[in-house]
Amino acid sequence: MKYRKSIRMAAHCMAMLTVVTAATPLAAQEQTARHSGADSRYILKDLGTAGGPNSYVADVTDPFNSEHTVVGIADTPFPDPFDPFCVYDCFVVHAFQWRADVLTDLGALKAGVSSLPNAINASGMVAGFSETGAVDPTFEEFPPVFHAVVWKDGQIIDLGTFGGTLSYANDINNRGQVVGFALNGEPDSFITTSGDFDGACGTGDVSSQMRAFVWEDGRGLRNLGTLGGPDSCAKFINQRGQIAGHSFTSYTPNSNTGIPSFEPFIWTNGRMTGLGTLGGTEGHAGGINNRGEVAGVSNLAGDQAQHAFLWSHGAMLDLTPANDYSYPEGLNDKGEVVGAVYNADGTQFAFLWTAGGLIDLGVCGEALSINAQSQVVGHADECAGGGSHAFLWE
Repeated sequence: MKYRKSIRMAAHCMAMLTVVTAATPLAAQEQTARHSGADSRYILKDLGTAGGPNSYVADVTDPFNSEHTVVGIADTPFPDPFDPFCVYDCFVVHAFQWRADVLTDLGALKAGVSSLPNAINASGMVAGFSETGAVDPTFEEFPPVFHAVVWKDGQIIDLGTFGGTLSYANDINNRGQVVGFALNGEPDSFITTSGDFDGACGTGDVSSQMRAFVWEDGRGLRNLGTLGGPDSCAKFINQRGQIAGHSFTSYTPNSNTGIPSFEPFIWTNGRMTGLGTLGGTEGHAGGINNRGEVAGVSNLAGDQAQHAFLWSHGAMLDLTPANDYSYPEGLNDKGEVVGAVYNADGTQFAFLWTAGGLIDLGVCGEALSINAQSQVVGHADECAGGGSHAFLWE
């Protein structure tokens, strides 16, 4: 299943150990270290497991909050009952929350099934998904059924669906608003052939139409509709309640792709607005900041190349016009974007885009995140192969 692959790829490695730092600029940390006589700016913590061999801090939307609470995935000691259709490593895995040296197993919707987190907000609410214990025999690629969930005040809340079998939560803001997609049970002739569309939602081929949703406690799921086609998916929400995702724009297949066109959208003030593309028939959001700017990726005309974009004030800007393929990984409230470039000649580099233009960070690999101080983290690959290392650029 594609969502299984995306989680494996995002984690990059078994993260039994993770680095936890203070949520202050590194310069301030250096001053604190000098004044206190400390030798290092970093503290390495083993977060533990839920009784099994491994734990992971995956590269999800928000793996930690400003209160130094971390969410991740921990093995239990029990084998996955749906093997070989394992969510992760063929142990039952549970979402966990780690704070003040204590790992708390957040559990799942049913004993003996798996759950995973995708984001945490400032108050410690966690959004993700859990298997239900049921199986959908029409879903051949990954038959175990899963639902979007929220963990709040020690309880797990099943967000339900729009009448179909599956739902999935992608992001949560500090208001407790959750976004994702839910199936409605209506047959869909395109979604099973649109790997780029559903893969960008975090899942694989599904069995019916999907609809973007926003959920609020006490109000339940709100269907955000589409841009005119059969499917939509919400990926990100900012602190103002603006939502970014992507949607089919019609029911008419294109000759290049065999599926209808889809493009990124922003949902604000109760209305979904399409952002267009860079000339191709496919595009989707990769992040939204608190200014309502959206970063993402779009096909170019002819659908033979994809470039990272920034949509701001109604205009979409190609961030890497001189390169062959690129995608964004992070966006801050200054409108700065980081990601990776790959070219047909084999060259690749992590990039930072600012209002001043594109900056090659000088490493093969990917820039994964950028903060308000324009500090960039990612992984640097050995260009000839053989290894990968974390990097900090400032």
